[in-house]
Amino acid sequence: MQRGDDTLPFDEPVEDPRPAANPIEMETVRARAELALFGRAAPPKLGRYHIIDRIAGGGMGVVYSAYDPELDRRVALKVVHPRRTHDGEAQARLVLEARALAKLDHPNVVKVHDVVTNDGSIVIVMELVVGETLAAWADKPHTWRDAVHVYQQAARGLEAAHGVKVVHRDFKPSNAVIGTDGRVRVLDFGLARSAEATGDDARGSGAPVSAGLTATGDVLGTIAYASPEQLRGEPATPASDQFSLCVSLHHAVEGVAPFAAASFEERRKNIEAGAIILGDSARDVPAWLRAVIARGLSPRAADRFPDMAALVHELVRPRGIRRFRTPLLVAGTLGLGVAATLALRGASTDEECDGGRAQLATAWNPSVRANLLKVLDAIGTPYAREIRDRAIGDLDQYASKWSASHLAACRDHRKGATSATLLDRRMTCLDERLADLRAAATVIEQTDRNSLANVMDVVVRVPPVERCSDLERLRLDVEPPEGEILREQVRVVRSKIAKAEALARSGQSEAAREAADDALAAAIQTPYKPVHVEAALAKSRTLMAFGEVQAAMEPLMLARTTALEQAMIPAAVEAGARLVYAESMLEASRTNAQRDAAFLEPLSKRQSCADFARPLLLNNLGVAFLSAGDRAKAFAYFKDARSAFEDATHPDLELTIIDRNLAMLTSDDIQRTEISASVVRRFRDALGAVHPTTLEAIWNAAEYEVDPAKAYELAQTATEALRKFHPTLVHVSALAEAGRAYLASELSDRTRARKDYTLAIARIDESGDSDFVTLRSLVSGELALMEGHPEAARAEFLKVLAARAQSTAWWNRLEVLRAELGLGAAALALGDQPQAIARLEAAINGLPEVIRVNEYLLPRRLLARAERLLAQAHRARHEEARAEAYERDARNFYERGPLGYAWVLKELSL
Repeated sequence: MQRGDDTLPFDEPVEDPRPAANPIEMETVRARAELALFGRAAPPKLGRYHIIDRIAGGGMGVVYSAYDPELDRRVALKVVHPRRTHDGEAQARLVLEARALAKLDHPNVVKVHDVVTNDGSIVIVMELVVGETLAAWADKPHTWRDAVHVYQQAARGLEAAHGVKVVHRDFKPSNAVIGTDGRVRVLDFGLARSAEATGDDARGSGAPVSAGLTATGDVLGTIAYASPEQLRGEPATPASDQFSLCVSLHHAVEGVAPFAAASFEERRKNIEAGAIILGDSARDVPAWLRAVIARGLSPRAADRFPDMAALVHELVRPRGIRRFRTPLLVAGTLGLGVAATLALRGASTDEECDGGRAQLATAWNPSVRANLLKVLDAIGTPYAREIRDRAIGDLDQYASKWSASHLAACRDHRKGATSATLLDRRMTCLDERLADLRAAATVIEQTDRNSLANVMDVVVRVPPVERCSDLERLRLDVEPPEGEILREQVRVVRSKIAKAEALARSGQSEAAREAADDALAAAIQTPYKPVHVEAALAKSRTLMAFGEVQAAMEPLMLARTTALEQAMIPAAVEAGARLVYAESMLEASRTNAQRDAAFLEPLSKRQSCADFARPLLLNNLGVAFLSAGDRAKAFAYFKDARSAFEDATHPDLELTIIDRNLAMLTSDDIQRTEISASVVRRFRDALGAVHPTTLEAIWNAAEYEVDPAKAYELAQTATEALRKFHPTLVHVSALAEAGRAYLASELSDRTRARKDYTLAIARIDESGDSDFVTLRSLVSGELALMEGHPEAARAEFLKVLAARAQSTAWWNRLEVLRAELGLGAAALALGDQPQAIARLEAAINGLPEVIRVNEYLLPRRLLARAERLLAQAHRARHEEARAEAYERDARNFYERGPLGYAWVLKELSL
């Protein structure tokens, strides 16, 4: 972006032209003179710091890069401006800056390490950030989204400063730097004052900022970015920083300054009039963003956002969803830290420890990043737009963490803190994580509309880099392969494994299976047994992800056996846990689970299993006992699994299933609601508010909600978002639509229920899923009853009995009992009381068995409805005592919960 005529006026503070010297310049001159005279010289120093180069200068000081030999790090030294050396006010201001910054430890604020005095000069020692100012960044091509990414980080830095009662007072693009790690830091708090200061100290000179300042005066806040209250000489507040940030953001997104300013007075008048200038239409700046910026540019501070946090919230929150609207874990953050402070020219890096820059570039670089953005932009659906920034931002952050971990590993070894063996293990781990990142980027690059829904799964499920810094775990890992040839073979196999798992997370079943087969075949060809385990586990996970439980048994047994041989305890426990689940799904006996628990549970208590293997094992043992009908044992295992899950350092998203299972067996309505809400939060925070898994969790929360009105609202949230953002995911939405229709009938809203039932049938038909044949019959039968066609309804319910009568699985039994209820309702409508009573009693006698298995509200709703209808049948036969007994039983359900809800008895939906 060319600034040209759009360059903001008044962009430089007034400077005092009188020359002066400073101690670092004098020390540098001394070193040069000694070198010229004697051929050698001690390096220029200030205290213990070795001066390297001058890297920046401004109205308040000069910045040098330097080296701190005691802490083995590069730093930045900011020295009070030479002409201010004897200026007491300037020195006090600089000390105040240091104290203000020392209070902050925030990723978006430059960190102050130390304050040094030397011959009357004050020097602030800061972290050294390699990068460019936002002023320089603004001159490069960027979109409005890029600008929001960058400036929301700066806003977070200012928010942190405000949190310790510090107002920047001079925020502008040249006072923020974007590091090579992509992270923005706010710096140069040279004009900062404590927000608690009073009088002239808070106001600066106490006079309004004007064009008439003398050469010796201070322009407290560069005029082009100063708030109107600063221009009037009033105290600067956090609202003033908000105004300055919005001036900067406006220029970044619109390409022009917000206010015409041929003169100081013209700018002031235009601000007061709210005469904001917009860029050309080609920039495609959304109306919501312009409205946010305009509010931040309000002439009255009271009309701006209440605080910087509120501004950030408006910049990053998702739009287009009416419910569950929460701030995303923003993405605009182009990464969290590799290097540290201000080096505006020349990347002053450690030659030996550079954060694996070249290696990282093979997996993640500006070209890869831009290409992924292009892919998502080309898809152009509402969901693609929803996740675009978040997905890429998360990968940015992952890359930055990888580089930081690489840098730490290298430096720890150079300092003697870790051995060469441990360094080898850390670097091997980082190689694996880099392969995971590369595979994720490659798979996302192949994203189309069919796999779009799984992009966030690919991003979020990349194994965490933090594991490579867990030195205790690394020490317990198996020995890496010996010899470069074998290492390269294993590296290739692990790349294949990473590809298979990324493809599986993206939902590309056929490609994932082929890649998993390829990885296992390649692994078996190597003599390094640990990679056999890794490949076998990867294949089993892939197969189970696509429902091929029986096929997963063979690789799981291979993984478990080989892992035990190689003393790979976490892998052995994971393989055993997945075998327990597979056997339970294949209706294996409870004895198998008890047998597996006997030897796996003690193994899982090792610390190396704490993060994943043990919680997974306990959960899957719970599943096995639940499948065998032992609810008490299952509940105990799920509770233990949740305790283990809560203690995990880096919990895998897969383990969220623990809470889902625990909710299914929690009888207390309030506790169950809280657990199901925590599942929604976990998925929402990790995957986003409209990810299919989040929406499915919202639907599950509806299944646990006692109040049908609240349950319907949750179901409506899930189904409407599924229709808008995931129109192709008809399998998921068909279930939710069918549940929503039943809830509408519970509310006795025939019009709404008729519409919802019709929509559910259409979604089921659209899915083409043979597993939904019986669900379609149930929904069709209930709709037929509502429409007054009991014979047609009876035919549909009989289809369900014919298809599911022999199954013992509780979910199939539930469909049978729901059909029995429907047959009873049909018989009642046809005047056949004996048949109605027989069918309804069959439902009432069978439903408690399903209720004992789980706490889904549907079986209980069905039971209460059956009791209501049975009361009608007995009343038709003048059996009042029986009728009242069944009505009382139904009422017990409808009045449960902390508040209860209206018991609908007069208006039967069926």
